[in-house]
Amino acid sequence: MLEELLKHDNFGNERELGFVLFQALSPNQEIRVSEFTRFCTSNLFSISRSIKGIISLLDFLSFINLREDKIFLNQKTFDPNNFKSSTDYFQETHFFKCLFQKLKDAGLKEHLFNEDNLKFGHTQNQYYVKSYLIKFDLFSIRNLLISLKFLEQDQTVPDHLLINSNFTEFFHKTVVYEFHEKPETRKVPIEQLRKGLEQKDEAGKQGELFVLQYEQNRLKNHPQFNKIERIAETYTNAGYDIQSFNDLDSFIHDRYIEVKSYRNEIAFFWSKNEVEKAKQLKTKYYLYLVDRSLMNDSDYVPKIFQNPYKKIFENDI
Repeated sequence: MLEELLKHDNFGNERELGFVLFQALSPNQEIRVSEFTRFCTSNLFSISRSIKGIISLLDFLSFINLREDKIFLNQKTFDPNNFKSSTDYFQETHFFKCLFQKLKDAGLKEHLFNEDNLKFGHTQNQYYVKSYLIKFDLFSIRNLLISLKFLEQDQTVPDHLLINSNFTEFFHKTVVYEFHEKPETRKVPIEQLRKGLEQKDEAGKQGELFVLQYEQNRLKNHPQFNKIERIAETYTNAGYDIQSFNDLDSFIHDRYIEVKSYRNEIAFFWSKNEVEKAKQLKTKYYLYLVDRSLMNDSDYVPKIFQNPYKKIFENDI
C-alpha cells in the first residue's frame, strides 16, 4: 500500500477529493474501479490527472476498501454522514489527523515534519516548515497539504510554508508534542545513577549557573523562555548541562550545552559520555568554556564552540 502510494505525484485538490468522498462514493455500495473512474472523469474533467493517486491515497488512509476490481467506502474510518459537507470537511481536522497517523505508522511522518525543518515564527505566531528540507519522497503530500490550505506560502520568505493558523492547536497536539515525548531518548533519572557518581563540584555549578543566566539574557524574548533549563543535577547521564534554543524561532530544544569552567588557564575533562553525545548531536551540541575569574564582569562572554566533536576529532591538527 505504501509502495503504491509513493508512485504517485498528484493526490488531487480540495474539490476533487471532496467530489470523490461525498458524491462519487455512496455508503454500502460497491462499484467497479473502471466504472468509478469513468464516472469521476466524466463529471469532473480535471480529476483525470489525479484519480489514480486519489484512489491510492484513500486506500492508504483506509477511507476505502479495494476488493478485486471493486471499490467501496470503509465507513468505520470515513462516513460522509458524519460531516456537514465537502466544503466544510477540509476545514476540520479529521482528514489531517488520519493522514498524519498513517504517515507515522509507515515511518514517514518525520520525512514531512522533523526537528530540522520545523520552526515557530514568533513574529507571525505560527509554526512553519522549511519546504526545501521536506524529504523528496513526500513532495506530493506537501503539495496536497498546500492545495487543502493546511500549509500556506509565507509571502515574506519563499521557502517557508506556514501551518494554517486555524490548525495551530491541532498541529501542536498531533505533531509538535511528539518531539518532546520520545521515550527511547529519555534521560536516566539521577536516582538510578546516584551510587558511584560524585556530585558536581561548586566551581562547576557556578559555571553552569552563569551559562544559564547568559542564555536567559540572550533569549529573553523567547516565547518558551521558561524551557531554557539547567538539567545537570537532574539527569547526570544526559551528556550536556543545559538545554536551550538557537534563536527566537526555535520551539524545540536545538542547543545542548556542556559547560566547562576553568580559572585563567583552559583545562577540562571531557567524559566519554559527553563525547558520544557531541558526536550524536553534531551542530546542536555546544561547548561553553567559562573563565571563573571573569564571570563577575558584566560584559564577559564565554568561549563558545559549536559541534566540538568535529573540531577536535575530525581535523588534522
